[in-house]
Amino acid sequence: MNTEKISALLLTIEKGSISAAAEQINYTPSAVSRCIQSLEKEIGLPLLKRSKSGVEVTEACRNLLPDFRRVIQDESLMREHASQIAEGLSGTIRLGICYPAFYPWLSAVMADFKTYYPDVHYIVNHGFSTVLMDQVISCEIDLCLISRRDDSYGWVPLLDDDLVAILPAEHPLAGADAVPLSIYEDAPYLELHSYKDTDNTRTLDAAGVHPRSIIHLGDSSALYPMVEAGLGIGMENRINTLRHEGSFVVKPFCPPQVIPLGIAYRDDVLPVTRKFIDHLAASKDSFLDRII
Repeated sequence: MNTEKISALLLTIEKGSISAAAEQINYTPSAVSRCIQSLEKEIGLPLLKRSKSGVEVTEACRNLLPDFRRVIQDESLMREHASQIAEGLSGTIRLGICYPAFYPWLSAVMADFKTYYPDVHYIVNHGFSTVLMDQVISCEIDLCLISRRDDSYGWVPLLDDDLVAILPAEHPLAGADAVPLSIYEDAPYLELHSYKDTDNTRTLDAAGVHPRSIIHLGDSSALYPMVEAGLGIGMENRINTLRHEGSFVVKPFCPPQVIPLGIAYRDDVLPVTRKFIDHLAASKDSFLDRII
């Protein structure tokens, strides 16, 4: 199967229109359209719905997207192997990151790795752990730094983090050693990223705790000033609290709510990506030094 056709399809989906994809690769729109039509004819299924506003994927295309991405990945793997034989390691490392506290360590490791492999390039995404894990599975990215989701992928453990309560300084439990999850049943709960599959949501659901009064927050930076103002109580991964200071207290839960953090990756990554994962794992102690 001609990967040029698949690349044209994927770029069109990414850009939202045939003309935008054509401009990106310096093709004419008609040339891109012919590539996609030829691919549709080859596999016997419609892949795009064309409209005045752009393009939309068909249900068949949505189901085939992981396969299309895998074909491109396989070709890239072959080219990478050839490059490795001819010149040494090079390529693009696509990674995702969930927690901002990872950035200083990750940036230092990326810079150090580039001294060994100067031709390497990086694409860095940010998102929720579940979303990034789905992107690894669908071959959109190669690895991600997240809280653990399941066991169907490679995993390098970095840190056992924990969830903590964020309380106003004058809260009745501000002086307690630890607090129960049940405090969220009745107190106003400042819920981060409502309706997303977060560690907070998973933990409350598993404990059977269902807050009755919720203020929905889409931006985590809003949590701390709202707690300080007495608008409610919050919950965070402890690693996310390290860059915040103010008139609030951070308390562990009883029982503790442990969240394993680490590097998730596919086994079929490019050689340069495998080297980078090994480099990250070898630099684990420097990460812990920055966090603890």
